[in-house]
Amino acid sequence: MGEVTFEFGTLIHGRQNQMGTFDADLNPDVRNATTNADLTLYIRINFQRIDPAPGGPATYQDYDGTAVPIRAWRDAEWAQWKARFLRDCRNKWHGKFWLVTPATYNRLNWPAQNPTHRCNLYCRFEIAEQGTTQGAHAVIPVVHVNGNHFFRSHMLLYSNNDLRAERLTRGSNFFTHVHEIGHLIGLDHPGTGRAGCARGGEAICYASADGDDRGVMGRGSMIRAEHARPWTRAASIFTGVAQANWTVSLARRYPQRLDGR
Repeated sequence: MGEVTFEFGTLIHGRQNQMGTFDADLNPDVRNATTNADLTLYIRINFQRIDPAPGGPATYQDYDGTAVPIRAWRDAEWAQWKARFLRDCRNKWHGKFWLVTPATYNRLNWPAQNPTHRCNLYCRFEIAEQGTTQGAHAVIPVVHVNGNHFFRSHMLLYSNNDLRAERLTRGSNFFTHVHEIGHLIGLDHPGTGRAGCARGGEAICYASADGDDRGVMGRGSMIRAEHARPWTRAASIFTGVAQANWTVSLARRYPQRLDGR
């Protein structure tokens, strides 16, 4: 087993229940002529099982403040819901990006002595359940809607219905939980900042300037280069290389030979 170094340390970024919160690690020890360094974002979720209190109201307020009827979770369905949530989110966000190392940065060159390759960063994503609120990046209540009622969720509030695929735009399904985890790690809607979005125009908020709303932070589930911003932010903090100088690739990028071949 090779020696493990801690050259870059661990990044603890953001506070609990805030957008842009995660831990990160840059591991250069996996590098070789065909393998890049790993840049991993870690998210730990404390799920709060919400059941109606005995003798109390069997409703729970959604994001809009509407009191929606709920029922108690069954143990098996609660366990299955959490497992599916974690699996879906990891599958969607893990291994989707490679950050191309600028030619001016040499600390990822391999090997350390007489380097032959400039390694890039492979973007990993790990999400896990945290049994207590302590150490969790987010504390998230989850309700089970009783009947066919609409429950509006958000980044820190879910219902049992949020794992379902929705068709909100042409050519791409939308998944609430995958979208909201994007918010948790610091991504916003593509139209955020545009005048119509600020006035509450949801259609404008969810679409890019050219009208495309099929991205995972819009009304669909497509992954785009701009969704790598949490990783480019972490890479910049670890390396001191400006965030804008990391080129994002959606296709695998192998280490580059330093002799240009």
